[in-house]
Amino acid sequence: KKMQGGQHDGEDLRLDGDARDYLISRQYPLRARYGLGRVGLAGLGLGIVLGIHLVLFLQSFLFWKLPQVTSWSLYIIALSLFHTLEFLSTALYKWEDLSYDSFLLNHSKAYGVAMIVACLEFFCELPWKRPNQRIQFVGLLLILIGQSVRFLAMATCGSNFAHRIMLQKQSSHHLVTYGIYSILRHPAYFGWFYWSIGTQLLLCNPICFFAYLYASWNFFADRIPFEERTLLSFYPHEYPKYATSTYIGIPFIHSPARALKKV
Repeated sequence: KKMQGGQHDGEDLRLDGDARDYLISRQYPLRARYGLGRVGLAGLGLGIVLGIHLVLFLQSFLFWKLPQVTSWSLYIIALSLFHTLEFLSTALYKWEDLSYDSFLLNHSKAYGVAMIVACLEFFCELPWKRPNQRIQFVGLLLILIGQSVRFLAMATCGSNFAHRIMLQKQSSHHLVTYGIYSILRHPAYFGWFYWSIGTQLLLCNPICFFAYLYASWNFFADRIPFEERTLLSFYPHEYPKYATSTYIGIPFIHSPARALKKV
């Protein structure tokens, strides 16, 4: 196939990483990052898991009256909706980045291990576990708040949102300071933090509650200052002022932007 100027495809054409991945996805639809088959199977799997546990929850809550089954079903429903909404929000507001990665199912090995350990604790403690409805209610409330705030953050940020920290400022990128960002400057992190510990309160997992609290806090204690230093380099005049009028919302996280403003 000829291109303009008589050049053939692949001779002088240089593709960036995303374009190359997109073309590879056509050849390997079930393995490639942008493979439609991989995306379809992930969506189908999440839909099946969500549907099964939604039926299980209704049966347990309305007829069986088994609190352990009810809490487990709600946990899997929350987990399935989280990954589904991650993909949906990317499709709605950052469609050019849409891929299998947008589900965050392959977030990291540590994330996968954390999910497995939470399930193991729940089932290992099941014979003697007596769910506390007040603790479960608090957990469910944190899940709902966390998920709502995270989705609202992605909707407010729109095309400026990305699952990966941007290291170079794009020409179309601007500092979002309205909506939920007028209160919280990292609402997506705020939402994920409280969502994660809420899931363990819902399951009444005492060990994983403290483990998730520790791991989540350490993750954001490292990520948020790094991101704020990056944003300070993008917006050296606007960001320090913005930081003084907003909150992180996660206790004891150091803010380089606020420290700079004080100086």
